[in-house]
Amino acid sequence: MLDGVYRCCADGEPVFVEVPPPTDEALQTVLHKIITRMMKLLTRRGVLVEEQGQTYLADADTDGEPVFVEVPAPTDEALQTVLHKVITR
Repeated sequence: MLDGVYRCCADGEPVFVEVPPPTDEALQTVLHKIITRMMKLLTRRGVLVEEQGQTYLADADTDGEPVFVEVPAPTDEALQTVLHKVITR
């Protein structure tokens, strides 16, 4: 895995430039952004329903009526677990 980027210098030759690994704070910021966007996408597609500040999983019952299951907001511990799994892959 590369820990940097290639840039073209003045003569057009690629040069590898090392960059430091992202900080935990930067990764957590990206993770929060991903979660927020996924929640919005799932809400737009009707998979999640948001009512009065609560988010629910919309699940069609056998009679066609939706069943709402509360989806709790992720805790910092859960976010750190996901972040760790992403980093260590």
